[in-house]
Amino acid sequence: MSQRLIIGVVLLLIAGGIIAVVVATGGDSDDSDSSDNSSSVITLNGYIGSEKVAFLRNPEVVRILRERYGIEVDFQDLGSIAQVDGSVDTTEMDFLWPSNEVALALYEERNPGAVSAETIFNSPIVLYSWDFITEALIDQGLVTENPGAYYEIDMPRLVAIILAGQQWSEIGISEFSGNIKVESTDPRESNSGNMFYGLLANLLVEQETGNEIATSESIVLVLPTMKDYLDGLGTLETGSGDLFKKYITQGSGSKPIIVGYESQLIEFSLQNNPDPQLRILYPRPTVWSSHPLIALTPEGERLIEALSDPEIQQIGWTEHGFRSGLASITSDPADLEVSGIPETITSVRNLPSPQVMEYMKDYLEGDQQ
Repeated sequence: MSQRLIIGVVLLLIAGGIIAVVVATGGDSDDSDSSDNSSSVITLNGYIGSEKVAFLRNPEVVRILRERYGIEVDFQDLGSIAQVDGSVDTTEMDFLWPSNEVALALYEERNPGAVSAETIFNSPIVLYSWDFITEALIDQGLVTENPGAYYEIDMPRLVAIILAGQQWSEIGISEFSGNIKVESTDPRESNSGNMFYGLLANLLVEQETGNEIATSESIVLVLPTMKDYLDGLGTLETGSGDLFKKYITQGSGSKPIIVGYESQLIEFSLQNNPDPQLRILYPRPTVWSSHPLIALTPEGERLIEALSDPEIQQIGWTEHGFRSGLASITSDPADLEVSGIPETITSVRNLPSPQVMEYMKDYLEGDQQ
């Protein structure tokens, strides 16, 4: 074989090798995921309620957002009211994710025009307590245990004994001294506390007038009582997640009863070994904590679509305890490894209007007195 022929064969082999490499590694193949957007990932910035931090840090949620929707989320946790009341700069943010519809309404009021928002999750406001306190409340007729081993607490009666100044010792609790109280986050800054005080306003107005929902006229009758109660609690946490974590870590000797979200215990129980003394009490009536995502930019609207993904919604429920906010998706307690969670939440009451809630917040801050 001549030298020229040998060189020609070698060149053909080299060329064939290059072609083979290109076919193996370049372009779209049948095995590629056509929805993979990881090559054009954008980072979205926003404020969220502290109770959703673990959800957005879930590795599977992070993966789906990145690979399926080309999104990474950079967030700071901030109280729901603080997100929308103008106290922080949101000009560099793509989204806000507060924890109630009142926050959305307040944002819409301050920002007239079309607002793109979608309720991603729901979670009822609940009370957390300990087994020995729950048993004492059962003996007093304030708490009932229902089929399925979940507990309901009679909120009008609980409010009545709180306002009457009844002490823990009077219901057989020696571990705590002083008056019976329920501690929430600061209602002037945090959503769960704000919603609890909205429910409290309704219950107090009902005692005064017989009407179930506080109005701008009727709430003035009960605000002094609410302010006195709030002032008597001292310094409060400003984040729902912080209050719950401290309640869990400090144990049954810290606080008798706190306000939180149903989702918090579900999430904690799936990731840790919860204290067997811990109890979740469903208020009767209660209020829904909805979690609307408010898009501030077109990119923020992409996050609404992404978080509506059925797989992400299922992770939100089974791993973090958030009931779906979408009508097309159900949240079945049978999917959970946690017992004592009702299939449906009953005896739900509307909060006062956003204007009344804002007036209440201003009064509690001292701005309306």
